[in-house]
Amino acid sequence: MHCSTGLGRIASLLLAAFKHTVILTGAMADLPAQNKMSKNLHWNNALTCAHCTLNGTWLLGATRFLGYRKPVVYGIKWPSILQVSEPKTALFGDACTKLRPEAWANAEGLGQCIADGKGPPGMKEGDVGNKGISMFKKMLPYICPSNFWVIPFGHALLLGILQDFLKMMLPALTGSMADYCIKKEARTVMIARAAMIHSTIDFGRPYSDAVQKRGYWVMEELLHFTETWSVIIFQPYKKGSAIIPILHDKDTLEMWQSFRVIVHHFMRSFAEHASDAACDKVALHLRRYSQGVEKVFGPSQCKYNLHHVVPLDQQRARGLTAEELEFWVENCIQLCKSTIKHRCSREPERLLVNSLLVRHALAVVKRDHGYRDGQPYVGTFDERIPEYRNAPLAVSVTDDGDDVTHTQLLGLGQDPAPEDWPVLLPNVQQAVQDYPELWQEHFSSLALEQCCITKFKRAQVRGGEIVLSEAYERITSRFSHFVVVEWEGEGIFAKVKYFVKVDVAEQEGPFEGSGKPLRYAIADLYKQGSASQASRDVGKCFMVTKQQQQRPVYPVNVEDIRAKVLWAEAARCVEFRSWLS
Repeated sequence: MHCSTGLGRIASLLLAAFKHTVILTGAMADLPAQNKMSKNLHWNNALTCAHCTLNGTWLLGATRFLGYRKPVVYGIKWPSILQVSEPKTALFGDACTKLRPEAWANAEGLGQCIADGKGPPGMKEGDVGNKGISMFKKMLPYICPSNFWVIPFGHALLLGILQDFLKMMLPALTGSMADYCIKKEARTVMIARAAMIHSTIDFGRPYSDAVQKRGYWVMEELLHFTETWSVIIFQPYKKGSAIIPILHDKDTLEMWQSFRVIVHHFMRSFAEHASDAACDKVALHLRRYSQGVEKVFGPSQCKYNLHHVVPLDQQRARGLTAEELEFWVENCIQLCKSTIKHRCSREPERLLVNSLLVRHALAVVKRDHGYRDGQPYVGTFDERIPEYRNAPLAVSVTDDGDDVTHTQLLGLGQDPAPEDWPVLLPNVQQAVQDYPELWQEHFSSLALEQCCITKFKRAQVRGGEIVLSEAYERITSRFSHFVVVEWEGEGIFAKVKYFVKVDVAEQEGPFEGSGKPLRYAIADLYKQGSASQASRDVGKCFMVTKQQQQRPVYPVNVEDIRAKVLWAEAARCVEFRSWLS
């Protein structure tokens, strides 16, 4: 009786109607669309900022936002709203310059009165930083203007601040240059290093030279340069017995170090980045960088991109900014463009909605009527005729992978080449003896002749990273055959030549149930060279020469691969850096 009563209650709850309240917590748009929908003034206006009351200054043909090193006037045009009897000065970020929501609401109301022609005498449109009450504020009175519009950190940090920094550090060599600029000799070193850097397949684009080709960079390349490539490109170089830094100016070096911390904080999603301690740390770096911009570059680089990134109020209110980057929105925009780009219509939004509805309807039909009498009834071409795609191209061997470690050799396996056997057989024999727990004790020296050894070119390690070997020739610029492996209790560098799978040819006789197959990376092992600590948050750069080769053509268990590494060729050495560090 108790059970039936409980089921009745559940059924009544399922049939009941619930009223849900949806709260819109934020909106994302580029600055032109954002200013139009929020009725803010153009970002070139002195009062456009919705975070503070500092006034912009018209300098060098544009509005510049100062106040990072020297106090500037705030609230000069808002005396009746902010109860400021006379203009006062403050530094950017001071508590007195914070724009309170109620003050902005009063300003919006005053701006609406001015727009309707009912404002105070002598006040014109633009004197209060906006053109009236936005449609979002009218419909959703609970929103806070400073936190409702998500700051486009990707555009502001990478396409704005970073591009300006590189432009100031790498101006044209014609004419005189400032003392902080990168010198001609250092640029030659940067160009030479760019030609020697090899990225892995985890990077969408290979590295191109920052000196000559940064004008073609997209945000992805700017992000990779900040986090990874700059560690190699900006490393000091040797000239005789002297060590000469690329960033020779102390202030610009400190600015760059702070900027890397800022980018990592805002554009990488880690739970600790939302803590107060992390916000206080990045606030210190933001202040250092902005003060350095005003000190070194002058007012010309104190632009709105820097001005509206420095406040941390939005992250403290909304949480991790990395989870609200504009990359996700732009991916949706790319989906829309790919759907309608080959069609001509006066109503493209109807084409988009129609395509999405048709795709959803087909998914529902496939779900409800996908099978009839146990056989596929509705599906794609590959699902209806699987033998077309699965037809073998040649006699080949595939690896089913390990169900426990999720390690799998990818592609079609082949027999090792004749020149591989003289070196491969004794090394695999030694490697099998090094891992006795994988095979039973009755595996003897003669057992190798009764095993099947298959050669592969790619591997998936622990269900995650894809590691390529030197034998994989499709990749010409993003090599992924340099790895860190576990060997004799320490991590050393290795160059993977190819992968092999060692399996028992016949599962009967004395070898029946002899255990799972062994998967090895045939690699050249190197000793760990001298390490230079570039920065605490950067990782280590290791120098490994050919003379430091530890063991050539040695089989390493694929599961002992820790991570892939980036590497850069040089005249006498190879420079490695773990891209996961």
